[in-house]
Amino acid sequence: MFLKNHHIENLLLEIEKRNGKSFSFRQHVMNIIEVSCPSEMSDTFYRLIFLGKFLHNTNNMMNRIGKEGEGYEKLLNEFIDHTNEVVNILKKIVDVTSEEIRNELQNYMNIQTESGFKNFIKLMEDLSWLKNFELDTNRNICEDLK
Repeated sequence: MFLKNHHIENLLLEIEKRNGKSFSFRQHVMNIIEVSCPSEMSDTFYRLIFLGKFLHNTNNMMNRIGKEGEGYEKLLNEFIDHTNEVVNILKKIVDVTSEEIRNELQNYMNIQTESGFKNFIKLMEDLSWLKNFELDTNRNICEDLK
């Protein structure tokens, strides 16, 4: 597993260098990659990073236009639907991981509190960086780690 961790670590360093800043939840992103990519969950991983980008961007847009802004209600409904999908994906990942990682990732499913929601959005931003990296480099993260 050390070799995989080393490859994931190098990948995350490359992404951070491209972004000019560090992941908010580097270890959790690493855990998600480590659990998802070498298994039959890679399609789930790709859906998760797509949704991470979508939710991060939608949250920014909703903050910009405000609750009274045109289209806010539609964005909110999509945001809620996709947030539920992300929580379900995280539950799938939690089901097949170690107890330590399980406890850490379950924190992101508690989005009813303000701090829980903020952490969830930060994780979505981290996941959006993975999706942006794939789009910018035309690389496939799970394939890179094989």
